[in-house]
Amino acid sequence: MFRILIFIYSIFLTNSSLAEEFIVFGHAQELVNNKEGYKSFIRAIQNENVDNIFVLGDSNLGNPKILSNFKAENKNRVHAVPGNHEYMDNIKSYLANFSQTNKDIETKETVFLLLDSNQSLKEVLGLLKRWKDKYFHSEKTIILLTHHRLWDDSILSVLPYKHDKSYYFRDVYPLLSSFVDYVITGNSKRQHFQDLSESLNGNTPPNISTTYWEEVFPDFKAYNVGMGNGEPYATYIKFSVKDKILLPKSRSIEVSNDILDSYGIIDMNKFTPVWRDQEYTLYEKIFQSILNIYNKFYLFIFGFISGFISIVIIFRYKSRC
Repeated sequence: MFRILIFIYSIFLTNSSLAEEFIVFGHAQELVNNKEGYKSFIRAIQNENVDNIFVLGDSNLGNPKILSNFKAENKNRVHAVPGNHEYMDNIKSYLANFSQTNKDIETKETVFLLLDSNQSLKEVLGLLKRWKDKYFHSEKTIILLTHHRLWDDSILSVLPYKHDKSYYFRDVYPLLSSFVDYVITGNSKRQHFQDLSESLNGNTPPNISTTYWEEVFPDFKAYNVGMGNGEPYATYIKFSVKDKILLPKSRSIEVSNDILDSYGIIDMNKFTPVWRDQEYTLYEKIFQSILNIYNKFYLFIFGFISGFISIVIIFRYKSRC
């Protein structure tokens, strides 16, 4: 009997020490168009058997069938925030699937704060203040989840509810400082890790391997987990949290092999790298020098030639009159 009690107690201790696990992904809207690929992606997520799943915008979340690939018992574990595309597509359809754009969830280990980053600064500050008043003294790990990278001020929208956030990082930092432990965002990686063919110069190879990146600030760490095309690899991050320590683990699911070689990496027969340090012949150097001069002064050259032609035309016209 004593041994049985020890065994039960050991099981209790083991379970109580397990980390809480959750999955996050974002910017899956291109992947959704690949129906079989998206099914495989969601199947892989469900096989992880985590506590919660967070979809951080730009993932066709207003589609009435967007949750159809999730098993019934898992649908209540799926939570979301809208991205700019959910507003472009009609936020009412998003709300038919997810009843709120802002939400706080408290679990055994963690407080998850789901923030709609499309909102105006006034709305964002008001919500962060209410959450800070509510959870500031909590001993749990505080994780803020949103669509836009709150810390990235390189591109801003002049109005709320447009393509990008409409406020500076410095505007929200005082409310995040000494409050949140981590920020996780789901916007596309393309602004810094490009895979959109129209934006790649000279058929250079796309970035298909970045799954997330981490940035560190004085009071917290931040992660961006959004995909680009979601092909040939669709990605999600499985996080585990215990005692305020958050550990990310990348997961990559092959959903297409159109641009992959037999190794499963970029097929460079289909792309062209940017070559540097090439040795040129004398004629190539002369041509390159002329091209460089043209690129630097082409507006002046064009203006000079246009002006010269205009003067000739005017002179000839006057001589005929």
